[in-house]
Amino acid sequence: MWLAFISDQSVQHEGFNISYQYAPCGGVIRGDNGVITSPNYPQPYDHDMGCAWEIIADEGLQIELTVNNFDLEESSKCAYDYLALYNGDSHTSPQ
Repeated sequence: MWLAFISDQSVQHEGFNISYQYAPCGGVIRGDNGVITSPNYPQPYDHDMGCAWEIIADEGLQIELTVNNFDLEESSKCAYDYLALYNGDSHTSPQ
């Protein structure tokens, strides 16, 4: 699984908190469980951020995410800040 967080240069919100394992602003994560947060969470994330996490599961296992909090800038079609989830190991994998 590949997650990507993007923020633009305008409005800031609280961000998000996803259960898995913490990596400061992206990285490769292995393990059974943990927590991922947006940078500075629960304080507002910075402008123009770009973080990406790759969560690697053992072969034959699936990854289950539980979103505990989600507060990003609102926009139609996620034009500004967004969290994207990909079924694979990069941003070119299917969303």
